[in-house]
Amino acid sequence: MSLANILIPRDEVMFRGESLSFRGLSLNDFSTLMRGHMAELSKLFDMYDNVETRETAISQSANFAIKIVQEAPGMVAQLIVLASDSPQEHIEHAEKFPLPLQVECVRCIINLTFEEAGGAKKFLDSLMQMVTSLRPKAASEGLST
Repeated sequence: MSLANILIPRDEVMFRGESLSFRGLSLNDFSTLMRGHMAELSKLFDMYDNVETRETAISQSANFAIKIVQEAPGMVAQLIVLASDSPQEHIEHAEKFPLPLQVECVRCIINLTFEEAGGAKKFLDSLMQMVTSLRPKAASEGLST
């Protein structure tokens, strides 16, 4: 099997009769998010560190999506652009999406990302380990926001 034959799973969110297509987040996507939104990611990881909000993230992606939209609206727009494979200049469109649409897009992206990773807990644990190992280095090099 070649890489060209592998289909990346996608899902759609409907808005006013139009379909928005998303895929799960890749390591490259998280790298982009870490470069531009480390402070917001830190807030989200702090929510994950809290047992009560971790359970929400794992069991109810819609509730976690709402928390993400509330805590990190700039990162949400970037996340939508990345997972839709849209050009970066479309970020202004994603920033202006109605709140319910942003929440539904994030929920869709979370589900696709976690599904590919073998579940939310496994994914978030792996990502937490990776980001924790990068945090001191990023801060010392002035890469955090």
